[in-house]
Amino acid sequence: MNPPKLWNLRDPLCPPDVVRIDRRTQWANPFRMSVFGRDAAIEMYRWLWFRDSATAPFYVFHPNHKEKVALAVQEWSKSLKYGSRDLSLLRRQLDANPNVGCRCTPLPCHWNVLEGLLGYVKEGVTNGPAADS
Repeated sequence: MNPPKLWNLRDPLCPPDVVRIDRRTQWANPFRMSVFGRDAAIEMYRWLWFRDSATAPFYVFHPNHKEKVALAVQEWSKSLKYGSRDLSLLRRQLDANPNVGCRCTPLPCHWNVLEGLLGYVKEGVTNGPAADS
């Protein structure tokens, strides 16, 4: 199967029925690029899925970022109001509609993390994020 087509939600040609992964969804990256920078925000989003302190980016535990990281993790928890973070659910949505929309493309974004995670999801297996501490 071909990977989903990534659309910028600001593009006037973007289909109206794309599978959204922006801030109005449970797939949003709570680490804002305006606060942490693009690369750090993406790496911290990857860390958020696994919560492995051995592989955490250094800025996750940096004293200057402690409060900002805590607020982002709270935002991540609150975004569950939009739905489950079961990756097999996202896979099924993309199987039905292979168009995904965010506001970052063509620049790198958290879709790169989700795309990698989806490569390991098998039907019926929940690979949701680590439990919030």
